[in-house]
Amino acid sequence: MRDPEAGQQGDASGRASRDPQLADRITHIGETFERQRVELDHHVYEHCTFVGCEFVYRGETAARLADCRVEDAELILEGPAGQTIDFLTAMYQAGFKPHVLGALRNIRRGSHPS
Repeated sequence: MRDPEAGQQGDASGRASRDPQLADRITHIGETFERQRVELDHHVYEHCTFVGCEFVYRGETAARLADCRVEDAELILEGPAGQTIDFLTAMYQAGFKPHVLGALRNIRRGSHPS
């Protein structure tokens, strides 16, 4: 179901503001997903519960999950996202281990230099 408020986010004052990156997303709020394939591209999940699900991410759009609960899930990377993993694997095996590990440190820190 497409939420008419999709793309709306609260700013620091609590007022809704339009986020153009989320404008064409399908929004799920407070839903429960059990043992199903969950597409991350083109979706927003807020306050949702996932049990025994497969998360599928292709890298077509940024994924948005906020305040969700996840139990026993698997992440499947396909398309451009899968190609990124293939690239990092090849770089790691070709002697660029410090660079790949640096990227993983940035992931753990929650930062990504542009």
